[in-house]
Amino acid sequence: MLNTSSRQIELENNIKKNFNWSMKIPYGYTIISDSLSKDFFWVGREMPYRWLAVQWSKGLLFSDSSTASQYVKSLPLKYFKTIRYADYYFKIEPDLFNERGAWKVSGLWESIEEAQGGPFLSYLFYDENQDRTYFVHTMIFYPGKNKYLLLKQLEIIAKTFETF
Repeated sequence: MLNTSSRQIELENNIKKNFNWSMKIPYGYTIISDSLSKDFFWVGREMPYRWLAVQWSKGLLFSDSSTASQYVKSLPLKYFKTIRYADYYFKIEPDLFNERGAWKVSGLWESIEEAQGGPFLSYLFYDENQDRTYFVHTMIFYPGKNKYLLLKQLEIIAKTFETF
């Protein structure tokens, strides 16, 4: 799925150069937001809708599951503008993300303007070498259809994330 011939190598190189991290981006994904000033990068693909975003901030911005949860819940409105995480399916648990300690966050996102929503899977972790907190976020909108494989595909892409 992520061999060199099926990836956007030029985009990947620009991400590495501009943001000091990298991720393998398959063809078919387009940039929705690419903002060094906001420390935010977002790509997506249509039919079915799949989105992957990376947000980063200077310093360690969480100390336990409670502060991690507060931090994560503040991000959707700030960066996606019209979505929030539904409290009743929100789950945060310790996990590993590419061999580093992380908080795995999952649940349902919902639009605050329209009858839309779907599953999301995210990872929150701290990169000590860069002194940055990273939030790698995936979400899907595919009403009435099975989303399991799509979410797994996004997770595979997300786990190609590396810092330098």
